[in-house]
Amino acid sequence: MLLTVHAVAQQVTVSGYITDKSSGETLISAEIISGIVGTVADSEGRYAITLYPGQAILNYHYTGYRSESISIRLRRDTTINVALEQREALSESRVVAVSETGFDATQMGAMNITSDVLRKAPVILGEQDILKTIQLLPGIQQGEDGMSSFFIRGGGADENMFLLDGVPLYNVSHMLGMFSAFTPESVKNVTVYKGAFPANYGGRVSGVVDVRTREGDQNRFHGTVGAGLLSGKLHFEGPIVKGKTTFSISGRLMHTALATPVLKWARAGIAYSFYDVTGKITHRFSDSDKVSASFFIGRDDFFYDKAASEKMRWGNTVAALRWHHVFDGRWSLNSQLSFNRFGSEAKYNTESALATFDSSFSSYIRDFSASSELDGRLSAKHHLKAGLSLIYHLFIPSTRFITNSSDETTDVLADIARSPEYRGMEAAVYLDDEMMLLPGWTVLPGLRYVIMTSGPTTYHSVQPRFSTRVGFPFGLALKAGYARMAQYVHQLSASSIALPSDIWVPVTSGIRPVVTDIGSVGMYYDGLPGWEFSVELYYKLSQNVLEYRDGASMYASQAGWESLVEMGFSRSRGLEFCMKRTVGPVKGWMSYTLSKTERCFSNGYINNGKWFPFKYDRRHVINMYADWTLSKNIDISASWSFMSGAWLTLPERTVAYMNVAEQIEDARVGHDLAYVAYYYPSRNNYHLPPSHALNVSVNLRRRVRHGENHWAFGVYNLYNAMNPNLVFMLRDQTGNNDQKKIVIKKITYLPIMPSISYMFKF
Repeated sequence: MLLTVHAVAQQVTVSGYITDKSSGETLISAEIISGIVGTVADSEGRYAITLYPGQAILNYHYTGYRSESISIRLRRDTTINVALEQREALSESRVVAVSETGFDATQMGAMNITSDVLRKAPVILGEQDILKTIQLLPGIQQGEDGMSSFFIRGGGADENMFLLDGVPLYNVSHMLGMFSAFTPESVKNVTVYKGAFPANYGGRVSGVVDVRTREGDQNRFHGTVGAGLLSGKLHFEGPIVKGKTTFSISGRLMHTALATPVLKWARAGIAYSFYDVTGKITHRFSDSDKVSASFFIGRDDFFYDKAASEKMRWGNTVAALRWHHVFDGRWSLNSQLSFNRFGSEAKYNTESALATFDSSFSSYIRDFSASSELDGRLSAKHHLKAGLSLIYHLFIPSTRFITNSSDETTDVLADIARSPEYRGMEAAVYLDDEMMLLPGWTVLPGLRYVIMTSGPTTYHSVQPRFSTRVGFPFGLALKAGYARMAQYVHQLSASSIALPSDIWVPVTSGIRPVVTDIGSVGMYYDGLPGWEFSVELYYKLSQNVLEYRDGASMYASQAGWESLVEMGFSRSRGLEFCMKRTVGPVKGWMSYTLSKTERCFSNGYINNGKWFPFKYDRRHVINMYADWTLSKNIDISASWSFMSGAWLTLPERTVAYMNVAEQIEDARVGHDLAYVAYYYPSRNNYHLPPSHALNVSVNLRRRVRHGENHWAFGVYNLYNAMNPNLVFMLRDQTGNNDQKKIVIKKITYLPIMPSISYMFKF
């Protein structure tokens, strides 16, 4: 201890913020290197690097910006704020489209996606989408074709944590999952963790998508206004008090210019709309103190027939207050208070000869949370991060009412399915301690401890995390990682698309938390200039995963939802290969994933207790992405994906049987004596054919007097692959009941689809 204290006392720390020279926006994950010592800027754009006194050269790097070098003679702790300048589009500098959060980082399975890639990636119907860009990464598989849901290393869709400025979101899509709820213009940085994520993340067991929004330009007011085939959007940002207080606000609204004529032509009798608003205000008291307040509101509305007798609404409301404080060059503190609400409602009516009945369904979640994290540099080789969080959960899984609306007064006839309220408290403490044991060898041990109370039940969870990296000469590195994670909420759903009937439920005395253990190893190489290669192997085992019992319906009474589901095991293993081109006018990556995921419910209520393939066990997945910059005003991007088919549970044949008690009565009235039932040999017994698609986008920019015109032309599914977007079963109506055949039909609802969008930047 004395030797450590003495060594630290002889070192000095250089700290500060890295910002965009033009706007003053902080740059998350910018790299700072001095000799063999390096670090990255945190989520606030702040860095701290500890060095020995004397002459030092500090090099600052960030994707798409000119590097900066500063030579300084260090005598004491020093603050240096650095503003980097953006490069020209055709620069031959090293530009990493999708990089691990530092190729030299100890953490495995972490990828950083820049806003530049988010804006250029091919889209559907002119809607830029963060989640569909994430689907192109290795180890991440999309659910239904064209939808924004995805699955990470064999986990369920509800096992992914989506954070907006540190606040979890329970619903992150519009149009039943076709579009993301994140507006690209409001996003500054996206970091994706798959598998063994650090100890400061918890509450999910498969992946984390950490989205950070813009704080706003400190120097001038500017914005964008745009429109696509389905929606219009705007983004404004600028200073309220120059150099001190900034704002950023984005909004998007679905318009009816295209949708309404199509729906009328099809006589569908439906109407649909969505909107979202994202905003943030930031005030800088000094380099040591910064406060920000942010919010997000997103809504979807669905109406059926002109009288709107059937309608559904669902969406999120999020608010957060964040304080960032720097004690000295080595230590900083981030504290946050937040509120999150997710709810869904459905109303419809039923007419009979005697009365008209109105029915309603609702489901709600409310979270109140507080967190605080301490980040410190003990030395050049020792980085410590510790924190705590407290979340108060309120779950109302479902409430159903039936009312009589025939009379002048509306009476509640029955509360047919009212689930109880679930209140829970989730408290967590964690510690991450990154150390360099030898030159080139770093370790990152971590520990997270969680207490979760749900009614009278209390769960304790000790979650060790560990990552290590060993660097070799010529650009070769090896990594390994292990993590245990626990999840205390479940989503009950019979589909991968985002339906308003999906409900979130907490752990109870009978439903235990999902616990996952994952181990992975990887090899990385960047010794070839302009290229990066990586190979990762993983094995993942989960317990207490939920699925509906055989024969159970998600549309049954949710008041007794615990009786409809079973807990079981899931195991996944896979190999992921990725090759990236990081410099030059053509950049991009190609990835291949070979994986297998199975589930087992040993009590016998599902598949007779035998192992069966997970619905989205896609054995082979290939993703390619390329971005070709022709000039500073023209660029072309393309993506191609191939996926093995998903799995469905379909009957193999029909079985005829007779009800002896009704045999005589049926014969009297001329009914058939035989009834038909479907025979299902096993869960997920039918393997769909593969899906593949080529998507292309062309972006054109032109400077005008007061700003810039930006046109985006795209084609989704360029060669019109007839993928099985929807598969269902029909029974042949010819022949006797015991001889009727089963016919499987497929529908392709996403054929070749051109798109166009326009944006004006000023």
